Amino acid sequence: MTETSEADAGPPDTVLGLLVGSINNLTEPIEDGSPINLFVQGILLSGQIIPDWQWFEEQATLNPGASPEAMIAEILKDKRDRVRRLRGRVLDDLTPEEHEEALAPPAFIHLKNCRVFMPQPVPSSGDLYWRGRLADISGWSYGQLIPSG
Repeated sequence: MTETSEADAGPPDTVLGLLVGSINNLTEPIEDGSPINLFVQGILLSGQIIPDWQWFEEQATLNPGASPEAMIAEILKDKRDRVRRLRGRVLDDLTPEEHEEALAPPAFIHLKNCRVFMPQPVPSSGDLYWRGRLADISGWSYGQLIPSG
């Protein structure tokens, strides 16, 4: 059995990319994201898609204080603020680099309330946050899987 490289995976699913891009362009946080199931390298994930900037913002609030997590949270806040600034500006007002960044298709998907199934559910409270590369997703469907009692 050979290992699959990034080049073998092919480009990300265009429809999923459009869905993620439209969710990323929301300017207000959403409480319940769009429910989705993802098949990623033999693992099934079920969660709710939220905007990338909201994922960064919620990560920053989950990891406050003087710790390594707090440093990461500050970096995430900076990323969130940059995303909001870019999305709030008219494309004509952007530098060429900002223009390219604003129009680039999403490379990552951001989930909250994520559950992992391998082939049995991994015990969790359902509040797991997950960030993954769209190019690594080999299949997906709408809806959310919930393990039975």
